[in-house]
Amino acid sequence: MMNKQWLWLLGMIVFVDYGAYASASGPVPNVTLADVERVALSQSPELGRIASQQSASLDASIADGQLQDPKLHLGLLNVPTDDFQFNQNNMTQMRVGISQDFPRGNTLKFAAEAQQWTATAQGFQLQNTKATIIKDVRLAWIELAYLLSAKKILLAHEQVLQKLVQATTAKLASGLGYQHDVYKSQMLLSEVAQLILQNQVATEQTRAQLSRWLGPAMTARCHPDGFPVWPKPMDQQSLLHALKQHPSFQAMHSQIKSAEAKVNQCKEGVRPARSAGIYYAFRQGKDSMNDQSRSDFIGLQFSTELPFFTVNRQQRQISASIKQYQAAEYQYRTDYLDLKKQVDQDYAAYQSLQKQISLYQTESMQQAKQYAASTKSAYANTQVAFDTVANAYAEMLQTSLQYLFVQARATEIRAHIYYLESQI
Repeated sequence: MMNKQWLWLLGMIVFVDYGAYASASGPVPNVTLADVERVALSQSPELGRIASQQSASLDASIADGQLQDPKLHLGLLNVPTDDFQFNQNNMTQMRVGISQDFPRGNTLKFAAEAQQWTATAQGFQLQNTKATIIKDVRLAWIELAYLLSAKKILLAHEQVLQKLVQATTAKLASGLGYQHDVYKSQMLLSEVAQLILQNQVATEQTRAQLSRWLGPAMTARCHPDGFPVWPKPMDQQSLLHALKQHPSFQAMHSQIKSAEAKVNQCKEGVRPARSAGIYYAFRQGKDSMNDQSRSDFIGLQFSTELPFFTVNRQQRQISASIKQYQAAEYQYRTDYLDLKKQVDQDYAAYQSLQKQISLYQTESMQQAKQYAASTKSAYANTQVAFDTVANAYAEMLQTSLQYLFVQARATEIRAHIYYLESQI
């Protein structure tokens, strides 16, 4: 009777197709990835900050291209100190005038141009930040989908191990089993329980990442039941050829143009600044020689700087601006080499992972299933030890989780390539 009991329990260990959990449809998600991406962009403070900076640079470009306001001059000249009378001395006068300062060379033009290029760079930075946010949100979504699918696999494996514990316990009671087999099955069940707890912690951490963009209410409604399916990436050489059109490179190119305009502005700063003005002077009283009213005066004034001390001011400014321009060019080349390296690495990894996925689908998963099934049958007929069955199901679990991980990693790399393709 006991012999039949443990055989019946062992027969109830239903073979679970763990690989199906990696792609099977789970609960219908409350929100989709497209919803998440849209909300993340609409609530991003980074985008508002860059947009405000761009607007500020556009305003500054207009302001920096304008002349300074003219100056109004009012004064009293040559007032005698003995009686402070305005009509006593011929030279006593009240003067009113207006003057205008003119900048050095075309510094206003290049200052405005530098701000315009800065605004252009910030526009591209805005596009790049949008693409970066979309990439980060997609990566968090993929991680959450991986963890939820892995939890399904672990829960299914836990059910199998619970039946194994029952089977080994029944076999021991029948006198055909061993106590260490019971301990082994219980230990395996505890290990899976630990993995489920670790999965829960990782899931909460990933939801915390999503909450950064979505808030806790919408994050709680995120239940991806599989990985996003995107078209195949463009040809690697085509992407490398188009890489300089990426918003991050366009932003750096605009920054280089802004630095170039600042160099020209500093070079124009060597030229002297000028100013011009006109004034009118009123005189009171009468001329003592002919008893006629004193004539008023009108005058013109022009001034210019004398470039005597330019070595440590204008020349140093020119040198500094040229070095900043060179630094921007070096940064542009550095960024290009870094992104090119990223493209090469991503494509190499993506192609390798696609091959691994194909191998798991055609060989590894089937082999793991067959091995677990055969050891289960052999143990039921007392042909193999329990350790063999335990190792077979452990291998099945590892293969299933590794297959899921490879799928997740391939999808993540596809999201990286999407960013490099400037797809949002």
